[in-house]
Amino acid sequence: MKLSLRRDCIWEGSSFLFQDFQQPNPPLIIHPANFDLEDRASIISDPHPPAEAIYTDGSHLEGETGCAFCVIQNNVEIHQWTAKLSPHNTVFQAETLAIKESINWANSKGISISIWSDSESALRAISSFKSSNPLIQETQQALLQNPLMQLNCIKAHVGFLGNKAADNLAKQATTERTYVHLQAPKCHLKKCL
Repeated sequence: MKLSLRRDCIWEGSSFLFQDFQQPNPPLIIHPANFDLEDRASIISDPHPPAEAIYTDGSHLEGETGCAFCVIQNNVEIHQWTAKLSPHNTVFQAETLAIKESINWANSKGISISIWSDSESALRAISSFKSSNPLIQETQQALLQNPLMQLNCIKAHVGFLGNKAADNLAKQATTERTYVHLQAPKCHLKKCL
């Protein structure tokens, strides 16, 4: 069943607002020669990430969703960011938001640094030329602003300092009181109906 919400509606007493749900965008209009993200998102996990890197993570615990990134320099955490999402947001959205915000942070500082995520699905989506997901497209646009930045996959729960710190921060973010608004995924609408 293909599901699409094109306008606000009420179904069996429940209101569904169009702007609350993620709508697909057309693929980015970027010439293929300028879309080098396939080469900049490495799915092969490096067993030894560098001492200076950004680590991202997303978490869904006890019905709550959160995400985070931390910046590690010389094995010391020098910056962190966390966000609590709505319970209907997915771990995929949380992982992608953490990657996007880490790219934006690095871009604002004018640095090129490797970003490590344990979400292979988010990294694959970011490196895809034909994504219609608005959050993925925003992440791609941010990454294209910094041609030296690299995304890498890291195995989850293997004891790397930065990955462990990002995991703990994402779990803590699920308990924060303030939400960051992110549109609900289509799968949430399907659950409601």
